[in-house]
Amino acid sequence: MNTANVYDFKTGNNLQQTPVPPVTSANVYPHWAFAYPVAPDYGSGCESGKASALAFLKYLQSGHRFSGGSLQSVAIDWAYELKAAQSDGELSAIRGKMVGMFALLEEWLAFAVQHGSTDELRNATEDTIRAMLQDAAEGGPTARYQAKAKAEKSEAARKAARARWDKPGARNASKST
Repeated sequence: MNTANVYDFKTGNNLQQTPVPPVTSANVYPHWAFAYPVAPDYGSGCESGKASALAFLKYLQSGHRFSGGSLQSVAIDWAYELKAAQSDGELSAIRGKMVGMFALLEEWLAFAVQHGSTDELRNATEDTIRAMLQDAAEGGPTARYQAKAKAEKSEAARKAARARWDKPGARNASKST
């Protein structure tokens, strides 16, 4: 098993070698790469973010997907890390991870849109993009989600009531009371 020097942000000391999970296949979601320890400076964070992005690209290249989105969990984890950071060096390293990751992903996205497209991208205009942003600013997506969830819950309740009502003897039992 590989090992990595772990830097203790609280004390400023390098700790003993820490085991790092082996990468045996590109089809393993690379959360390990995003959570890998990094020295408390911006440049090291950038290089760590770039390496994490490469691990993620290798994962995507394998054809596997993580249901519900993968990068969103990384973004949420990093938001928590930023909030918990206890030194300027730690903040710089986390920011560096973000910059390094997005810089590499931007290169790949530029390549992708030059060599392929989707209906969503082809049909996007400045006006449709502004409309999407305004809808989000007004809470439209959440309101639609809540309305859909309410309708689904109501339909589930109706189905359950119908199932109880349709049981043999259920109608006669309700008439006798």
